[in-house]
Amino acid sequence: MRFTDEEHLYSYIAELITEGNIDFVACPIISPLHAIGVDALVYDIWQQKKEKPSGVVVINDCWTGKFMISEADFICRNFATVEFHYLNSGSSIKELTISRQADLVRKAFDILAAIRKLKKTDKESKREVRIVTALFPNVFILRAFRSEELACKYYPIFSLIDEGLGIYLSEKEWRVSDKLLATQGKEPGWFRVTRFLRVKMMYNAANIMRIIGGKSLTIEKRFLFEQNHGKLIPNRQLADSYRNILERKGALHKRVEKNSPVAILATDPLATDTLLEDDEATLTAESSFLEAIINILLERGFAVVIKPHPNETENRYNYILTKFKSGQVKLAEQKIAAEILFSVLKPDCVIGYDSSSLVYASIIYNIPAIRITGILRSEVNPNLWPFDFGRKSFESLTKGILYSADNFEKLKQILNSIVPSGAANTTIDGDKTA
Repeated sequence: MRFTDEEHLYSYIAELITEGNIDFVACPIISPLHAIGVDALVYDIWQQKKEKPSGVVVINDCWTGKFMISEADFICRNFATVEFHYLNSGSSIKELTISRQADLVRKAFDILAAIRKLKKTDKESKREVRIVTALFPNVFILRAFRSEELACKYYPIFSLIDEGLGIYLSEKEWRVSDKLLATQGKEPGWFRVTRFLRVKMMYNAANIMRIIGGKSLTIEKRFLFEQNHGKLIPNRQLADSYRNILERKGALHKRVEKNSPVAILATDPLATDTLLEDDEATLTAESSFLEAIINILLERGFAVVIKPHPNETENRYNYILTKFKSGQVKLAEQKIAAEILFSVLKPDCVIGYDSSSLVYASIIYNIPAIRITGILRSEVNPNLWPFDFGRKSFESLTKGILYSADNFEKLKQILNSIVPSGAANTTIDGDKTA
């Protein structure tokens, strides 16, 4: 079912969990990574309950206005009873209007009323329902618990699934990111105040809920890492859970025979698209940059698979295929998650920018992952770098987890240490990967 209005969606969910016995509500779910997180959580619930759990998954459109995933991206359909729905959230500008802000105030009072009802009941006698979101708890679902029946029936547990390295961005970095992604700087000036307040509330939602809700609410973090003194410490148990799901998803795809070492080049529209300016010189430099990277990989015996980001233009990298011999460079299916592709291809290295997929390659699969953001920044156009604000944070957090190459020579040295130069038969069987 498709919804264009959040109010109708939440009313429907409230009816659904009132009439049935629901174990989880995942809302909103946007990216392939979110789908993996939902699958891993539902799988763990299934293992604990020893019976099929029931739940709802709401798939949201992303910042570009299109859906990155569909219900076909969820393997939890095999071990749970799931209803899938879609929400077109509409313009982010619309969310910042005065009428929408007034509506948020009203909803805040509804949420407080719901928490008050939950605090009056004993959680031990109630059925657990997990409210699944990425990064921040979806407090709006709580409005349903204004109903006395629901407040007595369920004990909500907010399960926060992994959002990648964005989890560790500072509040300031989130505000900049939100502004760039949501409106690309085109909103009227007075929206900046409401944007600041909205991100402030999101960033501190968990702490606010703990203070107000007390023991009536639980928040569990299902993140692949914990941050300790600026370093990322892997949660190995959850990493194993993710790998289990990824292997199950990978088994649904045709295995690709490797005749040589394989390198996956994971692209990222936020790294290569110039949101501030789209000039011909920059596009030419980007094309030359990618060709140079691929040539270095081929020279060292790797066959190359380009993994386009789901948000990129369809067939954006087809021109690359015409520049190289058949079989040397392949284009992966755009819709397949990079993490699943790692399971299918078993690559010998992964190369990319400031992307969480590099970290997952290293932690979940123990695949050497190389960050080439520094080369891109110097070779393409350092003046057109709207996302430079998070670069240093990413570099610091991933130290010791990722290789980092700031120039072509450094990249060659890293590749030489992974697979000796001169490997023969740099081809991959098959026409299109996965």
